[in-house]
Amino acid sequence: MKKKSLILLSSLFLLAGCTTTPTTSSSSSRPSSSSSISASNCTTSLPSSTSSSTSTSTSSSSSSSTTPSSSTSTSSSTSTSTSSTTSSSSTSSIDQNLVAKKEEVSNYIASLSYDAYREAEQETLRTLVSSMQGVLNDSNDVDEIDAVFSAFKTQVSELKTKAQYEQEEAEELAKQLEQKKQEVLAKIEISSPTQYRSKEINELLAIQDTLKNQINAATSIEALEAIDLSPLSNAIATAKTNAMYTMEEILPFGEDAGWDLVNAHRDQMVLNEDKTITTKDDGYALDSTKYSGDMEVVFSVNADTYQSLSGLLFATKTSVSDGDGLDGFTLNIARGAGFEYIQVYHIDNFYGATAGSYEYIGGWVFTDDYPGEKVVNTELRAKISGTTLKIFKEADYQKYGENAKVCAVDLSFGGKYTVATERQLGIITWGNNGVPFTLKLSMLAGSTYIDGKEHAIELATNYFAKVDTTKYDTETASNINAKKASILGLAEDLDATYEDIISAINELKVMVKEADNYLANGAKIRATALMDAIFSTDNSTMSSWDVVVDHTMNQWTHEKGTNSVTTPTTVSAGWQLSKDRYSDIDLTFKIDGAQKANPYAGINAKSVLIGAESLGMYPKGYAVTVFQMETEAWVQVHYINNSINANFVCGICEWVDGQSIRVVIEGKTLSIYINGIKRDITIQDFSTRSEVELPDYNGGSIGILNWDDAQIQTTFTFEEFTGTKI
Repeated sequence: MKKKSLILLSSLFLLAGCTTTPTTSSSSSRPSSSSSISASNCTTSLPSSTSSSTSTSTSSSSSSSTTPSSSTSTSSSTSTSTSSTTSSSSTSSIDQNLVAKKEEVSNYIASLSYDAYREAEQETLRTLVSSMQGVLNDSNDVDEIDAVFSAFKTQVSELKTKAQYEQEEAEELAKQLEQKKQEVLAKIEISSPTQYRSKEINELLAIQDTLKNQINAATSIEALEAIDLSPLSNAIATAKTNAMYTMEEILPFGEDAGWDLVNAHRDQMVLNEDKTITTKDDGYALDSTKYSGDMEVVFSVNADTYQSLSGLLFATKTSVSDGDGLDGFTLNIARGAGFEYIQVYHIDNFYGATAGSYEYIGGWVFTDDYPGEKVVNTELRAKISGTTLKIFKEADYQKYGENAKVCAVDLSFGGKYTVATERQLGIITWGNNGVPFTLKLSMLAGSTYIDGKEHAIELATNYFAKVDTTKYDTETASNINAKKASILGLAEDLDATYEDIISAINELKVMVKEADNYLANGAKIRATALMDAIFSTDNSTMSSWDVVVDHTMNQWTHEKGTNSVTTPTTVSAGWQLSKDRYSDIDLTFKIDGAQKANPYAGINAKSVLIGAESLGMYPKGYAVTVFQMETEAWVQVHYINNSINANFVCGICEWVDGQSIRVVIEGKTLSIYINGIKRDITIQDFSTRSEVELPDYNGGSIGILNWDDAQIQTTFTFEEFTGTKI
């Protein structure tokens, strides 16, 4: 056994209460390999020899004695005494270290908590402790115990505790939760957000933010999976897109072409209920919205017929000073008997009445990549980035994104053309000979958001620039300008919406249309309004004679909104006037069914009254009467005063039954035109004048008179009227 093992044993002996007495020789002494240990107090004798070794004989008894050898010298005794002292001191030190180490190990083992580990680790720990305990019990070698203890502690430290497991599991769950959160967050991403205008995207983002907060706050996958994402998907499904707005705006609010024929053909295009637009004759519609930078469009040209040039414009009004075409490029769908093409043309001052140019700069033989498919009725995605246009089949783009089959076109055509940074979207149909197609615009996204309200004001100001109020009368111009001001005021009204402004613009458009119509057809409109007034209950002057009123209001026939009145074949005498009074007048009328008796020496029976007023039962004023018999026909002017009797002033001897008669009075001067031609007028002495003075004309009402002539059905028609109200 090694020296230190014997020392450990000696320590154990000391711990057991034994006394050791060594013997010495003249040389160094060493414990022998045998000892006698009693269970009680004992003395161990270590015999000496003349050599370097020492033999010890131990006898076991209840009381024994070992005496030194008789040959031991004085010097030998001294040496033995010194050796014994040194050995005792060393053994005591070793004993203390061993005790301390074992105590340290025992304390460490005692400090271990099996509850801190899961079952598998508890079992491993028991095995490790058992092994360590075995070494502790079997070994008295401090170094050996320390080495094993060090390894033991390392092995124990490598055991995963419950806390470590739980931390790892929590971290793994947190990792899985975060991964799941990212997956769910990806589901609520809004694709191409600039395809919505500001109002709609803000509403969608508010819903998205609410969902993001719920997702980020979720503390478990179960809680995450329980979050309802449908509010956003439902909102996206119903949100109005920029494409929808554009299709509504491009026809009524688009930019006019410099060529009127193009505008006329644009006005033939029809916005359908599904927000598609159907074309007709050659032309284009150009949206007024200007896009800067990158753009993205999803569209389809839908038709069952061959198409020559049908698709989209990305252009602006030409910069050519005397041009009336467009600059930019077209994305054209061309389909014939043997081809399915997508073509891109650069255009300079093209699609106008003046000379321009175009050049093919790239395209796609669609059937090369998609055999048997058609370019019509197929959704395509066009992406403009810098100077590059990429065209995808939309169905493939949804599957593969940028890795889908693609046609890429260099819009600069190798640097030949400068690619404009600003462009407008348009619909083009050219060379189709009136064959229509329907354009579907599924998505339109620019590089920035369009503020709907601001855009509506832009549309309003663009429209204002087209309205020339100087051509209208003062009242009409004032009303139109007031409407303009109210629309601009909506821009400052925080509660006003895009829809409010568009509605107001449409109201203004109606006003302008009516004003233009009145300007072009005002005389006709006023003629109808005058006839309506004469036979209304609110704006007419009637006879005080009840039977006359019964005739005019119940037996004569006038349909509101028309410019005529018809008297029956029965005698239905009566007269009725407008409430409004006029000075200067310009009235064109005709009478179908002239009176048969000459009013020159009789009475007026079929007359238009001018400058008239009511005297109760009868009127007062001038009567323009049409008379016709087999041998003679006249248009005669009579002055009547509280009777129907004739008082001839002037006339024209001409067949005028059913002809247009125009009576013009300026001041007191009368002019008469028959079918647009001014006629000379016969006066009382049967001389003629081009114009005649009416001495008793001071202005007045206008009306219809039908009296007791032969039973003839007569229709009085006002064709045109202009008058100055008194």
